[in-house]
Amino acid sequence: SAGDLRVAMLFYLLQVLAAECWIGPTLSLLSSLAPARSRGVAQGIFAMMTLVGNAAPVVVSLLIPYFSLGGALQRAVPGAYLLSALLFLLAGDSIHQADARRGAAVR
Repeated sequence: SAGDLRVAMLFYLLQVLAAECWIGPTLSLLSSLAPARSRGVAQGIFAMMTLVGNAAPVVVSLLIPYFSLGGALQRAVPGAYLLSALLFLLAGDSIHQADARRGAAVR
């Protein structure tokens, strides 16, 4: 019904806002950490890595023979979010350790 569609679209909007809020801080961090002469290369590598995300339909299609489309999506989407969260945690830890080393070197 129309009410269900509105509720579904509201939750989809919230999901997109939450899922895509990392782009701004990531690009800002990339620009601030990369040396001035390497920023273009860093941005290019970042753009190329987004191609990995565009492979998601291929991954889902490979899962369909083992699960239904819904089952494949139920596994692929949360799995991708968990992998992303893990990678962001590892990146944050790496930055934290580099800051700690830099601080120790200054003292």
